[in-house]
Amino acid sequence: EAIVEKANIDFSCIYAQDGCNVEMEKEDLKKHEAECLFRKVPCPNTSCEKLILFKSIGDHISSSHKDVYTLSSPRLEVLINNINMERENNYWSLMYWKDKNGLEFYPGIVKRNGCWYFWMKVKADPVTA
Repeated sequence: EAIVEKANIDFSCIYAQDGCNVEMEKEDLKKHEAECLFRKVPCPNTSCEKLILFKSIGDHISSSHKDVYTLSSPRLEVLINNINMERENNYWSLMYWKDKNGLEFYPGIVKRNGCWYFWMKVKADPVTA
């Protein structure tokens, strides 16, 4: 193992089976794998629960989630009325917003067991997100 570590050998990305053709030295590979377009990530729609290729998020949403609400600005307003307040559980449609730098944001809002939850998913590598 020590000989392999010191050898100038290129290693394949761990996502090669999903289509990544990158090969590089081991010390550079970890950074690539964290940002690899072929890494599997959860669908931004939490009710979907599918793992999809990072590069295919847009295609997956287009084909599997027809009820996407596109936001025109980062301002998010949620209509909370008596019906929403009385329900024990509630789920809003998948929302999407793209900023001027091309970053994609997917805010999520649910009410489960009487508690409200809000989060923001960002389509980016882990460092940017």
